[in-house]
Amino acid sequence: SLDVVEAGDVRLDLKKHAVTIAGRPVDLTPKEFRLMVLFAQHPGEVFTKEQLIAEVWGEEYVTTSTSIAVFIRKIREKIEEDPSKPRRLETVWHVGYKFTPQGC
Repeated sequence: SLDVVEAGDVRLDLKKHAVTIAGRPVDLTPKEFRLMVLFAQHPGEVFTKEQLIAEVWGEEYVTTSTSIAVFIRKIREKIEEDPSKPRRLETVWHVGYKFTPQGC
């Protein structure tokens, strides 16, 4: 349904604002959730920091110092087995970030 986004073993329930990874519930903040929805809807696609800020915070925040890196790190701490070696939410150097679903 349109209320659920699934990518590999990641499942996002848009109505319930619930996230599970391999069936395990994950507690994300509203901004983290919106970032994950964006990534899960576009697996493998690379997003620049500016694109992520525009999508989640709005165009008017693109020039502010909103630290996407901090949000990415916090999401990784929640969704990665080893956050220091991310396999799901990867950095694409000098470009941005991409989400690679596991268990596909």
